[in-house]
Amino acid sequence: MRGLASTAFGMLTCSLAGAGVALVLEIALLAWPGASRAVRLTVGGIFLELSISAAVLGAVGRCPACNAGFDASPQRLLPERCRQCGVGLVPP
Repeated sequence: MRGLASTAFGMLTCSLAGAGVALVLEIALLAWPGASRAVRLTVGGIFLELSISAAVLGAVGRCPACNAGFDASPQRLLPERCRQCGVGLVPP
């Protein structure tokens, strides 16, 4: 069960990190006058896709032990423990 929680946490972390990198690239491309429109749209699309993926993974995640849904809290995308069974969800 712990492996599934680690996988979900890793996917969420990668989505957030990728979205951050894409956002920085998008800002840099908007400031650079020589960037083509296609490149700017591609990077913007990648940022949008990764941001939506992170939001969906955090909102509709399930506990790997009891299959209970997570309550989305504004401070964190994944709670530390499942509220129903108490299994740890975030790796130490």
